[in-house]
Amino acid sequence: MVQLPKQDLALAYCRHVDPSQHTSYDDFITARNEIALDIAYAKEATARANCPECGLAVNAG
Repeated sequence: MVQLPKQDLALAYCRHVDPSQHTSYDDFITARNEIALDIAYAKEATARANCPECGLAVNAG
């Protein structure tokens, strides 16, 4: 599973953003969170199955 690094979520974790760009950074993060981010749920595949979208095999494990 891949998660976003902390610096992609909040300015508090960014040391290299110039103070004059903080407002732009916050605006970008807010827009990105509203448009592109969502919550996903992942679980282990215990048996081989086919993807309902593309039909490719999903191996167990």
